[in-house]
Amino acid sequence: MEGLDRGVEAGRSGKIRRLLGLLRRDGVEGAIRSDLLERGRSLDELGRTLAWHDLDAWLEHLPGRSAFRSLVDPMGIFYDPDIARLAALEDQVADLGHMLAGTPPKDRPAGIAARARAMYAANERAKTAKPAAVIDVRAELAARQRGESPKSRPRKTNPEAQRIRAALKERQAAAAQ
Repeated sequence: MEGLDRGVEAGRSGKIRRLLGLLRRDGVEGAIRSDLLERGRSLDELGRTLAWHDLDAWLEHLPGRSAFRSLVDPMGIFYDPDIARLAALEDQVADLGHMLAGTPPKDRPAGIAARARAMYAANERAKTAKPAAVIDVRAELAARQRGESPKSRPRKTNPEAQRIRAALKERQAAAAQ
């Protein structure tokens, strides 16, 4: 990465700075290195035999199953023509199975790509969702150390358990007499 820094300091800016910033992001350099090595190139060639604008164009048009593309857009794999074709075939085979089983069209599951997109979207929503309640662990621990019982929601009473407890108290009182 030192050679890349010198290229930027030499006065080249704009796209080069953007690409250098991209390379410094967590995990991106390794993904790009992996994709380049798969094609017989190396990130060390950047600025020598691999031009910055070539790297930019190459990154822009990587297939969906590349390491970089899957890091940037995990759902991009479904935009790859080969993967889309395979997913369509799998959906058609599954649909045929449902047809033979007599499943009504409205009860058949969505295609694999649609299910994967929905699952990914749900995971992303869960990452950004705010927790229902935030507990101050230190205050809770200090209260327990002082002998205070933890604050909890009142529980619904179980009538059967209450009946058993009352019978036990009666027996203990009778035995104590």
